[in-house]
Amino acid sequence: MNHDALIEELCRTATPVRRPLPSAARALGAAIVSLALGWLMVGVHPSFANLNGTGNALGGLELAMTAIAGVAALLCAFEMSIAGRPARGLYLATGSFLAWLVVSLAGLSATGTPSGSLGDGLYCFRFLLVAGAPMMVLVVLMLRRTRTLRPGRTLLVAALGVASLSISLLACCHPFALSRVDFLMHTAAVACIVLLMVVPGRRWIGIAPVSGVRRSGVSGAG
Repeated sequence: MNHDALIEELCRTATPVRRPLPSAARALGAAIVSLALGWLMVGVHPSFANLNGTGNALGGLELAMTAIAGVAALLCAFEMSIAGRPARGLYLATGSFLAWLVVSLAGLSATGTPSGSLGDGLYCFRFLLVAGAPMMVLVVLMLRRTRTLRPGRTLLVAALGVASLSISLLACCHPFALSRVDFLMHTAAVACIVLLMVVPGRRWIGIAPVSGVRRSGVSGAG
């Protein structure tokens, strides 16, 4: 890059900035607000009028693991969005999410639950997307506060957090004994949340190139 052109452009466009809150506070606040918004969404949706608790220890463990994964992933995403910051919380987020997958698969094989019906699986799929919709919007708006040089990776981690928090809400009203269709639809919903956040969100939270400076290193303005 042409450093003189870059410095000139930055001096001309620079405005006062306000330091963002610490990433841990932002992640915890985002998780609390996201869970509240997600619960409101599924509460007013007529398809989810009759919600029942899990009532077993494994369901509580599933809720705890996904909640931890959600907060840790949001922490990591907010850290990654600031240049020079390490991906703090990434190992805890991925470890907790993988633990949820392992426990779910173990419970699936141990309970011997039948394959289930597509209709039941679609209920779970809709629940996760409806609960996750306001979470996705909130997290993307919060990431726009700092923007990032790595929008794809940042959004991928943030989407993992949103998906985990959505699953933790579902764990409050879903029997732990999953059917195979249930589990497949859960993972399909996670994939959809990732796609819905990463694909359109890249241009919303990425840092736009400085005008007048080309990647080739030659200034268009001379």
